[in-house]
Amino acid sequence: MKRSIAAVFVIMLVVTGLFGVAGCTEKDTTPAVTVGVSELKGNPDKYLGNVRVTGLAGNVFPTDGVIEIADAKACCAIYLLVPFGDSQKSKLGAVNLYKGEMPQKGQEIEAEGLLQKGANGYSFVVSKVLSNKKVLIERI
Repeated sequence: MKRSIAAVFVIMLVVTGLFGVAGCTEKDTTPAVTVGVSELKGNPDKYLGNVRVTGLAGNVFPTDGVIEIADAKACCAIYLLVPFGDSQKSKLGAVNLYKGEMPQKGQEIEAEGLLQKGANGYSFVVSKVLSNKKVLIERI
């Protein structure tokens, strides 16, 4: 049952159009604009480039390397793809690997990365995930 839920979840990521992709190998040091999940989903073109997304960790899938980040009302969410191992990386079609610890459900988090627009919609390439200014997850 967990495998089928995970498969449906991955398909949902592709269908929703706004999802995290771990595919950037360059580390850009441009300061990030800070935005909430609702604002980002409401007007993603306004935030293309380096951005810091704030919200609450929703569902956390450690075995898949996926974190849901939602606004305070949990009505808007995006998914952060942060594979820790080669099998997760391959399953998600990611280029990068990450290290660190997954947040707890309900924990306030910030995700820094690069929002890009491509032929298949938007992608958010995570560089790091923080909570209370402490780095939880970072790209290696």
